[in-house]
Amino acid sequence: MRMNSPTGKQILSIVRDGDYAHPGEEEAVELALGGFRPDDGRNLLDVGCGRGGTAHYLYDRGWGNVVGVDIDEASIDHARAAYPEVEFLACDVSKVSARLSRRFDLICLFSSFYAFGDQPAALGQLLNLAAPGGSLVLFDYLDLSADGNSLLVREDASSNWNPVKLDHLDQLFGNAGWAISETRNISAEFADWYRDLVSRIEHRQDQIVDLAGPAWYRFVRDFYGGMLESIERQILGGVVVTAGIA
Repeated sequence: MRMNSPTGKQILSIVRDGDYAHPGEEEAVELALGGFRPDDGRNLLDVGCGRGGTAHYLYDRGWGNVVGVDIDEASIDHARAAYPEVEFLACDVSKVSARLSRRFDLICLFSSFYAFGDQPAALGQLLNLAAPGGSLVLFDYLDLSADGNSLLVREDASSNWNPVKLDHLDQLFGNAGWAISETRNISAEFADWYRDLVSRIEHRQDQIVDLAGPAWYRFVRDFYGGMLESIERQILGGVVVTAGIA
């Protein structure tokens, strides 16, 4: 069982009242993009868009002409059916610059970067897609542990878990050609969002069981309960990173 699987994403859509794959849903989008104004002439790329909820929210609120990209074809199939006004592409981030011919004024990643196996290469791919003067906004998990053990409950040994580390950020982005303009620690917001998420999971037990069975409910409850414990122990948090072309 993995939360990045089609079933896991479907369960999160039930719990989060929409096709969002990141904590905070609409509030998180507004917080992460607070330094930008909506602009329907902007080309905007949502990387790791999952089932398309964030991409649709951005389009619907006039943030730009939105393209959503995700490696999971089942999620992209759902996104295309649910949000036909948005363009979606099933593609690994490592190949995305070869699949898209346009350039983007704003590239955003909402809780997807941690799952990339080669984060430096991903940042390089996204630089290739950035328009002159383009910006990148990263909303993701923050490793606050001393030893890299920031997740108390793991999905399985094969799942990628590479949250952002503050002391590596400048080098990671700089080597890929990005210059960080702002870093915001939003761990307090993550704590509030995950307390709410765990409560929602427990209140929607019947819906989750009806969809996927009791084992999936136990897995989801225990996994996100473990994430909340990591956050409350202050070994895991959240961060927003804003960068431009160096």
